[in-house]
Amino acid sequence: MENLENTEKNINSVEVVKETEKKKLKPLQIMLRKSAITAVLISLSFVINFITKFIPILKMPQGGRVSLEGFVITMGGLYLGPIYGTAVGIGYALLNFMADGYQLHWGSIFFDYLFAFGFIGLAGGLFSKQYLKGKIWTVFIAATIGMILRWISSSLSGVLFFSEYAGDKNVWLYSFILYNLPYCAGSLAAILALAGLSYISQMHMLKQARTLLGY
Repeated sequence: MENLENTEKNINSVEVVKETEKKKLKPLQIMLRKSAITAVLISLSFVINFITKFIPILKMPQGGRVSLEGFVITMGGLYLGPIYGTAVGIGYALLNFMADGYQLHWGSIFFDYLFAFGFIGLAGGLFSKQYLKGKIWTVFIAATIGMILRWISSSLSGVLFFSEYAGDKNVWLYSFILYNLPYCAGSLAAILALAGLSYISQMHMLKQARTLLGY
């Protein structure tokens, strides 16, 4: 009887250890999955940006162009949270900066790239909990806030580092309104339209994300 009781205790101990190991592994598994998804979203954002460069109608007369990578970065934040969402934005920004192949000013690296796109991912991440609970409409708010922050960041870059391009115009007016507003507003409109068109698809993808990421 004692041997049987000891055997049962040993079996229970092994099961407890296994359950503990599972609990320890789960956060690691989620982290690895989020990291993999982050890498995929960075690549997807870059590909979308690359494609839009060859569409002449998307270019603005004053400079800049309408682009859709902000949608992917926003979705990254909504699905993965603020940390990984910001990572998607920054990762894309670094790839985009290297692909552009030029540097007009050291401040441009931060204000036109890292801050601008990092803010988009962060904005999505701030609404992640609500989005994952099924409040799909938060994508519209997150995208709007993210693009407004990008507009402010890029516009400040123009004021601080590229004031000579304003010529005789007021530098604040030129940077915030004449140069950066048209393409930022156009990009936001395109992103919101895409979010609306993919509304039903997002509901199906959300169920898969909950399973994949353990929500």
